[in-house]
Amino acid sequence: MANDILETVIAIFFLTLLIYFLIRNLPSWRRKNSKVQVKIKYVRRETTKNGGYAYLELEILNNNTDEIFITEIQQRHLLGPKQTFMLQDNFGNTKISFWELREQFTRPHSIGAGSQLVRYYRFKLTPDLLTKKLFLQYKVLTKSRKAYKTEEMYFVPKDLEEKPFKVSKTNDL
Repeated sequence: MANDILETVIAIFFLTLLIYFLIRNLPSWRRKNSKVQVKIKYVRRETTKNGGYAYLELEILNNNTDEIFITEIQQRHLLGPKQTFMLQDNFGNTKISFWELREQFTRPHSIGAGSQLVRYYRFKLTPDLLTKKLFLQYKVLTKSRKAYKTEEMYFVPKDLEEKPFKVSKTNDL
């Protein structure tokens, strides 16, 4: 009798542990196995006469059998995932959001089946940001209102590779 109870408790414990790890790892598994993959290829730093800048290459790869239409690209706050933006709409209403609009397409931008879109983004680095640990994550929204996110990425600007900004030949801007 006591043996059966112990076996039941152990079985419930391991099932709970299995469910916990599945739930915890499901978002990253879905992101990696998605038919549309969004990733930050690199982040680099550039110093100009106007100050320091960081720039990145965002790659959107469509592994679907049909084309997708991108309506907007959004970015999380540089200071961390828990930071928010105060946004104001056209009617003057203010709302708090974790995502800020980085780029919006008036006509949805199409990406054909099996092709990719590369976007470059640049932001100014003030002296106080050079030594801080900054956060990057981007989200791509499609016409069908599906969202695809990049992996979260932390970096310190002063540790980045110093290289002048140059658009690669595979650019689709």
